Amino acid sequence: MLNKDNITLVGVDIAKSKFDICIYNGNFSSCKYESYSNDLEGFYNFFSLLNSINNLQDIRIGLEATSNYMYPLQKYLDLHSVRHILINPKQLHHYIKYKNYQSKTDKLDSYYIADYISILKDDSFNSSHSKTKALYKSYNNYIKLVIKTEVHIKGLSDSMVDNDFISPTLKTEILKFNEHLAKTKKKILAELLVTIKISMPEYEHIKSDLVGVADKTLLAVLPLIYEISI
Repeated sequence: MLNKDNITLVGVDIAKSKFDICIYNGNFSSCKYESYSNDLEGFYNFFSLLNSINNLQDIRIGLEATSNYMYPLQKYLDLHSVRHILINPKQLHHYIKYKNYQSKTDKLDSYYIADYISILKDDSFNSSHSKTKALYKSYNNYIKLVIKTEVHIKGLSDSMVDNDFISPTLKTEILKFNEHLAKTKKKILAELLVTIKISMPEYEHIKSDLVGVADKTLLAVLPLIYEISI
């Protein structure tokens, strides 16, 4: 659990056009609440408040994963090295149910988030956006390598069709290798999907917004959604 003597906890409930924040101070009535526009002006005003309260390195922020609405703020937090955590909505729901909280408004949601992160260890607060970028790049590089190898093997296979100088045994081994590459690529994609879902709780929200889009297709367009340079 955090040592709250010098740490400021902030819960953020974010929507498409605005976000509500709670500067945590224990019970609901003693916390400070504000609402800002979900744009650069809102981020600037939010940071003005944060700087007036504590040093940025002593602030911990919790955001609930809601589609990709939180991405611009998350990126802004990364840019200013403010430690934060992206909360899985299911985990937050179970916590609210456990605490027997009944009402639900934007203001209350920001309090629930702040209250939830008050029980977390300090090393829980990391830049999940940066981590997601690194994971995606790593897996994507593996997939690119497999695809490139597949292309070369297919070219080799095609050249062997009418080539009597290559033994049937070697032809069979090359075909088996190509099948193994296809299975390897499938396994890498499956592992990437599992990792993405863990590090990006909002993934399921994004997929539900894009009705009919398969995981493979969504993984392919993640760079466009998250501006990941690959």
